[in-house]
Amino acid sequence: MNCILQSLLTAGDIAMIYIVNAWLEREQPLLQVSDSRTGKVVIEWGAERLKALFASGELCLADLQVSGARMQETVKELFLLSYRKESFSLPK
Repeated sequence: MNCILQSLLTAGDIAMIYIVNAWLEREQPLLQVSDSRTGKVVIEWGAERLKALFASGELCLADLQVSGARMQETVKELFLLSYRKESFSLPK
């Protein structure tokens, strides 16, 4: 499954648009979230991290097959999972 999804997150008067790139059918799956304005990758997870998230149920394919408001929630969840990984040294 390759997907490129755009999600708009707002915080007060600030709007941020993120692009979610998911290459999940590769031998080494990859998920990236990047800032659409700068192109900077803000989240990047490789095979080990994705396998752990799928195995634990914290992330599922259905989470990445949505649009609109649900995709905004998915992007927020990805940021929270990313913070947890950094805080608790889980696999990248």
